[in-house]
Amino acid sequence: MQDRRRNVATWILAAVLALSILSVGYLAANPALTTTGQTELYFPDVGNTTTTTAQPGATVPLIVGIANHEHHPITYRLVATSGGTELAARSIRLADGDRRNVSIPITVPTDPGRYRIDVTLYYEAEPDSELTIWRWIRVQG
Repeated sequence: MQDRRRNVATWILAAVLALSILSVGYLAANPALTTTGQTELYFPDVGNTTTTTAQPGATVPLIVGIANHEHHPITYRLVATSGGTELAARSIRLADGDRRNVSIPITVPTDPGRYRIDVTLYYEAEPDSELTIWRWIRVQG
């Protein structure tokens, strides 16, 4: 009788161990179930400077990088502003794991000076979700 109980207990423990190993393997293969999604927004060409120099009224490309780690495809909207005025806007759709540099052509002011350009990234499905980065543009005089 005790041999039979030991055999049953051994099989039960073996089944629990196998189920545990399969569960860990499944979660490792499906990180979307265990990790929080995130989006990266950055300036890929910053290097040692965060200031771009331009001629008055010139159109300059503002390059931003976006990486989607949200575990599903997302359509993003990028909006470049300065002092509350929208300079340019663009939409882009990225698959999960996709990373892309996006050029946003902006026309700088005609008055010489230093202007802060904000780039805000909105998730189209979640209008309250946003990321903002900024860069200085010096308009020569």
